[in-house]
Amino acid sequence: MIHLSGIERSYNMSGQSVRALAGVDLDVARGEFVAITGSSGSGKSTLLNILGCLDQPTSGSYQLDGENVAGLDDEATSDLRNRRIGFVFQSFHLLPRLSVLENVTLPLRFAHNANVDHAAVESHARELLERVGLGERLHHRPNELSGGQVQRAAVARALVMKPSLLLADEPTGNLDSKSAADVMGLIDQLHREGQTVVLVTHDNEIAEHAPRHVRLRDGRVEHDTSK
Repeated sequence: MIHLSGIERSYNMSGQSVRALAGVDLDVARGEFVAITGSSGSGKSTLLNILGCLDQPTSGSYQLDGENVAGLDDEATSDLRNRRIGFVFQSFHLLPRLSVLENVTLPLRFAHNANVDHAAVESHARELLERVGLGERLHHRPNELSGGQVQRAAVARALVMKPSLLLADEPTGNLDSKSAADVMGLIDQLHREGQTVVLVTHDNEIAEHAPRHVRLRDGRVEHDTSK
């Protein structure tokens, strides 16, 4: 499903070239759950941004479902990101003025495909919120929820367009241990149902949830192991 070959990413900082990724090769099969770890500056967030089409590599190739992502224009990349990739971030990124249901259906506003059935997506959003335990909080705003509830709403939003790939960037970083366990239990269940998941974390206990562990060091894959 994911094929990365020779991925490099460099940034110009104060007139100097800084290499964040130094030739990453990585394949992820459909239905896999992969945890990416590494110390600060190892390149894990840069790699996740490239996987999520939020950034482009300086060199190398990235294919998602057999499609060369680097060959797409901005509009096509945005459409691919909206339809095929779901994001869960550490900081939740729910809009405070919108209800939980409105936040979860937000990806509809960015759908370029006129054939998207808005009613069906909203129905799916309600089902997802029921599933994550927020069926009675549909019309609450984020500031009326706990941190764990907000993150579960963010997971529902990530899934509302039925993406083929779920990317999670430190999804438990702002949560207490009970809320973190709830969120990871949900991600574990999604994986068991066939969802492809790539998760970035600095927490080895969180990484243990994934059957496959990729560790980065200095922009390279240091090891890649499976249970």
